[in-house]
Amino acid sequence: MKVSFIVLFYVLAHLMVPFAYAQIKTIGVAAPVISPAIKVKADESGIKVALQHFAEVLDEQLIDAFQNTRKFKIAARSDLKWVIEEQAISGGDIASADYLIVPSVLDFTHGVETARFETLGKTVQRINVSFVFLVKIYDTIKGTLIESVEVEKQQLDVLENDNPSQFHGVVNPSQSLKLAKSASQEASRRVVDVIYPAKIIAISNNQITLNRGDGNGVKAGSVWVAYAAGDELIDPDTGVSLGFEEHKIGEVVVTQVLPKFSKAKSVENFGLKVGTILRLKEQ
Repeated sequence: MKVSFIVLFYVLAHLMVPFAYAQIKTIGVAAPVISPAIKVKADESGIKVALQHFAEVLDEQLIDAFQNTRKFKIAARSDLKWVIEEQAISGGDIASADYLIVPSVLDFTHGVETARFETLGKTVQRINVSFVFLVKIYDTIKGTLIESVEVEKQQLDVLENDNPSQFHGVVNPSQSLKLAKSASQEASRRVVDVIYPAKIIAISNNQITLNRGDGNGVKAGSVWVAYAAGDELIDPDTGVSLGFEEHKIGEVVVTQVLPKFSKAKSVENFGLKVGTILRLKEQ
């Protein structure tokens, strides 16, 4: 009897595994696409190597950022060394992914500039690295573009020995990492907001629990606005659903950030409940 019970428990445990992951979507993270025009511009400016290095670091950081959201299973092409053109994806794990994330570098600038601080009576040399990239979110099941997210970042570092030639055309590794990491975290957070808007998952008196942890850009003290869904919005020309009207019903302030979720307290409450959508309040 004891053996039979153990066998039954083992079988049931394995049968339940698919259900445990039923709601976890899979995304494919493509390598950053650099347009020919950007490559030519970088080559003419003598920053081709800097651009290539930055694209490699950005690729790694994007995968890491999406993994840290804990919202997806990742089918990362760069890790698996898949060589597939974006316009002809077929077969393999990435084709079975629910979403495909395609980042494209729209602009990249790298150079040394002089800055004068009159109050200090000092002139310094600074490395200025800035870039703009677009993240397209595709629904691979429907074969449609869901949304595009644009991220723009800049990093300024002072040259300690005031020798600009040491970094001509080459991005400082630590500078490149900071820039790519910051941009990747913002991009992953905004993609998650598109696919999985933040929601209240528990309420106890004035304590609110939301389904966002430390891998999703949540910070203690940040304010989130709560919305209730209204009528569905239909485009009269195409008949396509544009989403739902949203009505503000409160605000919450994050008090504690944990790995998988965060705690908050309500500062306005006009009907907060489990399932209420939360959006980060713009400062």
